[in-house]
Amino acid sequence: MKILIVGVFLGLTLLACTPQTKQEQGEKVMKQLVTLYAVDPKPGHIAVTVTGHGCTLASQFKIEAVQEGGVCRVSVYRTQIDRCRRSAMPKSLEIPWDAKQVCGDASIEINNPQKPGAKHPLLIPGNSK
Repeated sequence: MKILIVGVFLGLTLLACTPQTKQEQGEKVMKQLVTLYAVDPKPGHIAVTVTGHGCTLASQFKIEAVQEGGVCRVSVYRTQIDRCRRSAMPKSLEIPWDAKQVCGDASIEINNPQKPGAKHPLLIPGNSK
C-alpha cells in the first residue's frame, strides 16, 4: 500500500513538472483586429500607428491579406497583449510585410477599424510602392 501511495505521489510530482503551453500557463493566445490611427504600406514593411500602453512591439502583430477581384484586403491583428500599465497612447510601428509581393499591383483595402480623424484611406489605389 505504501508503494502505491509513493508511486502516485511521484507520478503527480512529475506531471506537475511537465512544460505547459501558453494557454495552460494562463497567457492569452489571441488574434484581435486592432483599431488604427494611421497605416502606410512601404517597401518591405507596413507602417501602422496603434494604441499602446508602453510595451507594444511590432513582433506582437500579424498582417493578413486576401485578394478578391483586383483588391487586396489587408488586416492588422494583435497577437499578444501589451501588459504595461501606462496610459493608452498612439504607438508607431513598422511591421515586416511586403505589399508588392503579397498584393502585386492590386489596390489595398484596410479592413481594420480606424480612429476618428485617422490618417489613412480605407482604399489605397494601385500598389505602386
